[in-house]
Amino acid sequence: MHEKITTIEGLATMIQRTMASKEDLAQLSGRMENMESVMKDVREELNATRMDVNYIRSTMNALISNGTVQDAAIVNLAERVEILEDHPAFAPA
Repeated sequence: MHEKITTIEGLATMIQRTMASKEDLAQLSGRMENMESVMKDVREELNATRMDVNYIRSTMNALISNGTVQDAAIVNLAERVEILEDHPAFAPA
Protein backbone atom coordinates (compact mmCIF):
# COMPACT_ATOMS: atom_id res chain seq x y z
CA MET A 1 0.00 0.00 0.00
CA HIS A 2 0.97 3.61 -0.30
CA GLU A 3 2.53 5.18 2.72
CA LYS A 4 1.14 8.48 3.92
CA ILE A 5 3.47 11.42 3.68
CA THR A 6 3.43 13.46 6.85
CA THR A 7 6.53 15.64 6.55
CA ILE A 8 8.36 17.68 3.94
CA GLU A 9 11.31 15.32 4.36
CA GLY A 10 9.05 12.37 3.63
CA LEU A 11 7.80 14.14 0.50
CA ALA A 12 11.39 14.85 -0.60
CA THR A 13 12.35 11.21 -0.05
CA MET A 14 9.37 10.00 -2.07
CA ILE A 15 10.18 12.41 -4.93
CA GLN A 16 13.81 11.28 -5.01
CA ARG A 17 12.73 7.63 -5.04
CA THR A 18 10.10 7.92 -7.75
CA MET A 19 11.08 10.78 -10.04
CA ALA A 20 13.56 10.39 -12.88
CA SER A 21 16.54 12.71 -12.92
CA LYS A 22 17.69 14.70 -15.94
CA GLU A 23 20.57 12.25 -16.30
CA ASP A 24 18.16 9.33 -16.30
CA LEU A 25 16.04 11.02 -18.96
CA ALA A 26 19.11 11.85 -21.08
CA GLN A 27 20.32 8.26 -20.84
CA LEU A 28 16.88 6.98 -21.79
CA SER A 29 16.76 9.38 -24.72
CA GLY A 30 20.15 8.12 -25.91
CA ARG A 31 18.95 4.54 -25.72
CA MET A 32 15.82 5.43 -27.67
CA GLU A 33 17.89 7.09 -30.41
CA ASN A 34 20.11 4.01 -30.59
CA MET A 35 17.04 1.77 -30.84
CA GLU A 36 15.59 3.95 -33.61
CA SER A 37 18.88 3.64 -35.49
CA VAL A 38 18.83 -0.13 -35.14
CA MET A 39 15.21 -0.26 -36.32
CA LYS A 40 16.11 1.88 -39.34
CA ASP A 41 18.95 -0.52 -40.21
CA VAL A 42 16.62 -3.51 -39.88
CA ARG A 43 14.04 -1.84 -42.14
CA GLU A 44 16.72 -1.15 -44.76
CA GLU A 45 17.91 -4.76 -44.63
CA LEU A 46 14.35 -6.06 -44.97
CA ASN A 47 13.75 -3.76 -47.93
CA ALA A 48 16.98 -4.95 -49.59
CA THR A 49 15.99 -8.58 -48.96
CA ARG A 50 12.55 -7.94 -50.44
CA MET A 51 14.16 -6.41 -53.54
CA ASP A 52 16.53 -9.41 -53.84
CA VAL A 53 13.61 -11.84 -53.62
CA ASN A 54 11.69 -9.92 -56.28
CA TYR A 55 14.74 -9.96 -58.56
CA ILE A 56 15.20 -13.72 -58.07
CA ARG A 57 11.50 -14.33 -58.70
CA SER A 58 11.47 -12.29 -61.92
CA THR A 59 14.69 -13.96 -63.12
CA MET A 60 13.25 -17.41 -62.45
CA ASN A 61 10.05 -16.51 -64.28
CA ALA A 62 12.07 -15.32 -67.27
CA LEU A 63 14.13 -18.52 -67.26
CA ILE A 64 11.02 -20.68 -66.98
CA SER A 65 9.28 -18.90 -69.84
CA ASN A 66 12.49 -18.99 -71.90
CA GLY A 67 12.74 -22.71 -71.22
CA THR A 68 9.16 -23.18 -72.36
CA VAL A 69 9.91 -21.32 -75.59
CA GLN A 70 13.01 -23.42 -76.14
CA ASP A 71 11.08 -26.63 -75.46
CA ALA A 72 8.47 -25.61 -78.05
CA ALA A 73 11.23 -24.85 -80.58
CA ILE A 74 12.83 -28.26 -79.97
CA VAL A 75 9.49 -30.02 -80.47
CA ASN A 76 8.96 -28.02 -83.68
CA LEU A 77 12.45 -28.97 -84.94
CA ALA A 78 11.86 -32.63 -84.10
CA GLU A 79 8.62 -32.60 -86.07
CA ARG A 80 10.36 -30.94 -89.02
CA VAL A 81 13.19 -33.50 -88.94
CA GLU A 82 10.63 -36.32 -89.03
CA ILE A 83 9.00 -34.74 -92.07
CA LEU A 84 12.39 -34.43 -93.77
CA GLU A 85 13.29 -38.02 -92.88
CA ASP A 86 10.04 -39.22 -94.45
CA HIS A 87 10.69 -37.22 -97.63
CA PRO A 88 11.70 -39.49 -100.56
CA ALA A 89 14.73 -37.36 -101.40
CA PHE A 90 16.27 -38.25 -98.05
CA ALA A 91 15.30 -41.94 -98.08
CA PRO A 92 18.19 -44.36 -97.75
CA ALA A 93 19.26 -45.85 -101.05
